[in-house]
Amino acid sequence: MRKSKLIHARKLVIPDNFEPLLPNDYDEVFRNGCFHFNIEKLLPYVAKHKKELLQVSVNVSDWRKENGPDDEYTELADLTRPIILAEIAPDRLEFYPDINPANWMARGYNLIDGYHRIEKAHRHGVEQLPAYILPMERHIGFIFKGYKEYANYWNDKLLNYVNDMKRRQCIAELALDI
Repeated sequence: MRKSKLIHARKLVIPDNFEPLLPNDYDEVFRNGCFHFNIEKLLPYVAKHKKELLQVSVNVSDWRKENGPDDEYTELADLTRPIILAEIAPDRLEFYPDINPANWMARGYNLIDGYHRIEKAHRHGVEQLPAYILPMERHIGFIFKGYKEYANYWNDKLLNYVNDMKRRQCIAELALDI
């Protein structure tokens, strides 16, 4: 079976001259599977562009993991500093309108910065934290390892969502004819 060709405004193409922002020793990084983010370089970018980024309030319980951080940094975490949610899969809200718009995880976003803040908030009974929402176009330049695999992952997801949306539209049209 031949694979469909993806034509979509958000198709991800990594330029041949792309140079990843490699971390220095001891720089903060986040590993999301095989996709590694340079958080040390991302944070100044977010600070510079914060007025352009969507900022929301998220439920701590949605993002806390049972085996969250348990180290000396947790109590030092600044709960006023927004966590960062990155669009790892194409935002499903475009393709699946029944998704709750406030459910960032279901929409395809992952927490890439803020695990200590989430844990501290949980321990102190804080239910909501501020979060910056980073679409793929804003964070792709900060993936330093696995960026080619990420482009393939992104485009495969996008193609699947587009094809699924077409199937659902076709079924809906057939149901109208009955």
